[in-house]
Amino acid sequence: MLLTMEYNCNEGVRLFPSPERLDKVEDSMKYLEQVIRERNESYWKLEVGEEPPKGRQERVLDPKDPLALIREAAEAVLEAEGDTYEARKFVRLLKEKERKGLRKMARREKNAVMNILKNFPNCDKEALQAKYPDVDVKKCALTYFSRKDIIRLFDRFYRINPSAVKSNPFSVRLPADDVFNTIPELKFNPFQQRLAHVFSSQQDGKFSFDDFVDLASVSALCEKAPSNVRAAFAFRIYDFDNDGLLTVADLGRLIDDLTCTGEKATKLAPEERDAVVGYILDEAGMEANRTINEAEFQLVVKKLPDFSTSF
Repeated sequence: MLLTMEYNCNEGVRLFPSPERLDKVEDSMKYLEQVIRERNESYWKLEVGEEPPKGRQERVLDPKDPLALIREAAEAVLEAEGDTYEARKFVRLLKEKERKGLRKMARREKNAVMNILKNFPNCDKEALQAKYPDVDVKKCALTYFSRKDIIRLFDRFYRINPSAVKSNPFSVRLPADDVFNTIPELKFNPFQQRLAHVFSSQQDGKFSFDDFVDLASVSALCEKAPSNVRAAFAFRIYDFDNDGLLTVADLGRLIDDLTCTGEKATKLAPEERDAVVGYILDEAGMEANRTINEAEFQLVVKKLPDFSTSF
């Protein structure tokens, strides 16, 4: 038995060497290329009696100026060819290629910032700005829309009332009813009054273009908004009495708004509504205090995989 245990121990040591030995192996592999180069140089000196020729050095592209190597060759071509049509065309194409490369790099950095803000909305904005100095992090954090998306939104905002928007596009405020009746994604929303209350910056039942963009960012008009941001706005919409809690009265009114819309809507009986409210509180684990705060609402929403697409 002791011999068997000793054999197994020796096999384990042979198959799984100590961490110190693994570190030595990694260090030796790190400098393996340098050792081989030195060995080859020594062989060359012994056989030829001269210094070995220098190997070809690969030039590394500068990420801030990826076309530097091409530009050097272009300058040489221009000096040789002179001011000809072909040379001018070559310079024009080179500059166009350089501009495309810079735009592509800028888009790549902006997309990286947008993904970080989407996955980690509470990250350190100053550290992110230091890592990506060419990207306006604050502007990216304001909206999840791209430049093309905002242009499309303004086109839809313009169609609601072309004359009013054309006369004063930056400060015009359109009635919320006109916005809801014109935008198909919002036309049959049962919480139109709450949307107007939450997203109207002046609480006057009207939307400016900035208010319209904020509304679109967390509605069906935007698929990029993370679920936690949608949940935060959903909590504000469902909090009818604006006390920072979803009470039994709020949930009851929520159910009434969901079931009392449409031509053939039928209102639930009080006992049926109370049963649904009790089921919601029971599923949320809040049947004791009978209220749900925003943090608890966020936890409940995480259990709903379809919330980000249905809200």
